[in-house]
Amino acid sequence: MPVEKEPKLGIYIDAFKAWLPTVRLRVVEWAEACREEPALIWQTNAVRYTTYACGGLLAIWLLVGIVDRFGPEKVAAPARTADFHVVCTNPDCGHHFVINRKFGFHKFPVTCPECKKETGERAVRCVNGPRNGQWVPATVDEHGQLVGALCSEPPGS
Repeated sequence: MPVEKEPKLGIYIDAFKAWLPTVRLRVVEWAEACREEPALIWQTNAVRYTTYACGGLLAIWLLVGIVDRFGPEKVAAPARTADFHVVCTNPDCGHHFVINRKFGFHKFPVTCPECKKETGERAVRCVNGPRNGQWVPATVDEHGQLVGALCSEPPGS
C-alpha cells in the first residue's frame, strides 16, 4: 500500500505555526533598528508598498470625486416606451404615422388616425429597390427580423 502524501495545506499551517511566535521578536528588533537609523523605515518593503497602495487608493478616490463633481447631475430614467412606425394597409389611405407604446407592443393592427379603420400595421423603411425610402408594412422572417416584403415590388403594383 503506497504512503499517502501530506497535504500542502497541512504544510502551510505547520509553517505558519512555526513563524507566528517569531513575529513579535522581529517587529521589536525592526523598531529598535529604525529608532537608531530612521531611514530604515522607508527602506522596508512592507512600509513602502503599503504607502504606495494607500497613495494610489487616495488618488483614485480623489479622481472619482472630481469626475462626479463635474459629471451630470442625474442620469435619465431608463425608457419604458418606444416609437413604432405604422403604415395603414387600407389601399385608399396608406397613411404613415408613429405611435408610442410600451416595449414589446405586438397588438397590431391599430386604428389609423386618417381613415379611422383598424388597418395600421407595423412598418419598416425600404433601403433599396424601387421603393427606396418608403414605409411599407413589415413581416417577420424566419430569424425573427422585421422585413419589408413589398420593398422589392415597384410602387403602384
